[in-house]
Amino acid sequence: MLSLLWLLPLTAQDYAGRWKGAIELPGTKLEIAIDLSQKDGKWTGDMDIPLQQVKDMALAELTLEGAALKFKLPEVPGNASFSGNFKNNASLLEGDFTQMGQTFAMRLEKEDEVAKREAKARQDKAIATLLQLADSLRQKQQVPGIGIGIIQDGENSAGRRRRPTRCREKTCR
Repeated sequence: MLSLLWLLPLTAQDYAGRWKGAIELPGTKLEIAIDLSQKDGKWTGDMDIPLQQVKDMALAELTLEGAALKFKLPEVPGNASFSGNFKNNASLLEGDFTQMGQTFAMRLEKEDEVAKREAKARQDKAIATLLQLADSLRQKQQVPGIGIGIIQDGENSAGRRRRPTRCREKTCR
């Protein structure tokens, strides 16, 4: 069966939400977050810049046409503005942040995508720690192997068998 889901246009709900990322400044990244919402067909938004203790700064002249987003920041000196596009099925927002005639890359990910990636990283770290502990226990107890099964959401997400290297080469049974 051929999937044609990619032909469906993205909806306002796909763009609405919290977006986290950074403006790429020379030698550093300025972490930011943007909240976008739509009410009665009109887009509104605000920006947080934690390092500068900025919270809920309004995005002015905000327009969203197709996948293109533009806004201005009148509270920021130097005629600050952003122009960019949503990508990867509205999970990524990339574009140019301009201030005082200089342009810097700006890249944001939708918060739920960031949370998924962070959760996966935590899970991978926990599994690696568990496997190290299992290997340590196996060696200490001098057993040829150990089996580990990790069930998540009713599915085996990380089943592993741990054997010493010489057993992996099928020399011990």
